[in-house]
Amino acid sequence: MPRKPTGSLFRNDAGRVYACVLVGDKDRESFPLDPKLTEEQAEQRKELVADLAVRLRASRNVTRDAIVALLERAAVHEGRALRDVITAVDVICKGGAQAKVVPGVSSVPKQVTLQQFGQLWTSGELARMYPDHVKPKRSVEQDVYRSTATSARSPASRAVSSR
Repeated sequence: MPRKPTGSLFRNDAGRVYACVLVGDKDRESFPLDPKLTEEQAEQRKELVADLAVRLRASRNVTRDAIVALLERAAVHEGRALRDVITAVDVICKGGAQAKVVPGVSSVPKQVTLQQFGQLWTSGELARMYPDHVKPKRSVEQDVYRSTATSARSPASRAVSSR
C-alpha cells in the first residue's frame, strides 16, 4: 500500500515558510503559510493542506486550478475562512458541487500587464472575481473611449500609421 502523501515544509531566503504538496499526478506546488505560525503550527497546517490536496485529487470533478486556489486559501486563512475552505472541499469531494475555478489568486495570471488589468477591470471580470474588494465600474464606456483615444495618439501608433 503506498504511503500517504504528507508534503514538506521549506523556508525561502527571506525566511518565509512554504508548504509543498502534490496537486497533480506528479505535479507539486508550494503555498506560502501565514508568517505568524509557529513551527508546530506550520507543520499542522502543512498536513492539513496535504490532506485536502489528497482528497481533491481523488475527486475527478476538480480542475488543477481549482485545487491550487483552494489550497492557497487553506494555507493562509484562519478561523471561519479556513472552516469555509474545508467545508467547500467536503462538498466538492462528496459530489455536491463541481469546482472549476475558484475566484482568487490563481484565476488571474501571476503577472498581468497594465493592458490586461484594464481589460479585466472594464469588462467587469475583476468585480466578479473579487466582489468584496472591487466594485463594478460605472464608467466603462468612457474608460474604453479614453483608452482607444490615447493609444491612437501614442507615438508608436503614429509611426505605424504614417507609413
